[in-house]
Amino acid sequence: MLEIKLKVKGYLKNLTENTEELIDTFAIKNSNVISYIIDNTKYKIIINKEKITLIRENDEISHSMFYQENTTNSSEYYLKQSNYSLEFNILTTKLIIEKNKLDITYKVIESENIYNYVLEMSENL
Repeated sequence: MLEIKLKVKGYLKNLTENTEELIDTFAIKNSNVISYIIDNTKYKIIINKEKITLIRENDEISHSMFYQENTTNSSEYYLKQSNYSLEFNILTTKLIIEKNKLDITYKVIESENIYNYVLEMSENL
């Protein structure tokens, strides 16, 4: 399988609380999987036709989220030290999957926070 190195820029905005985390890093794309690391946290994005799986993992947590437009999916947030899992529900209200861009808007049902996650990818390094 061919691995492609990508420049990745984007953000995760909490639209409810008006906060924003910027993303500016390099990633590896292998078929339908994009992987990158920020602040010792590994991100793995699995892109299917109409669904995205995002897995975040570091020494303390493992977090799996699933996005499918107009669908509510369960998410697991696992705290490794205490061996404790939290489950919450995510309603995806917008999911745009393009060749070089992902745009996801979702609501965490339990907290009622709304987020917008955008990644733009470029092979032009």
